[in-house]
Amino acid sequence: MNESAVLIRTPYGKEDLAELGDWLATHSFICAIQDAHGCFASPGEIRFSFR
Repeated sequence: MNESAVLIRTPYGKEDLAELGDWLATHSFICAIQDAHGCFASPGEIRFSFR
């Protein structure tokens, strides 16, 4: 059993990544797609934090 995970952070168009997320899920990957507001023309401030 594969216990790998994929995290995709994107400023726009997470809906366009749904097909990729479905493919990863059918191949035993855990997949999280996050809309990172605050990039480009989006309002707000983006703060990426990795621990």
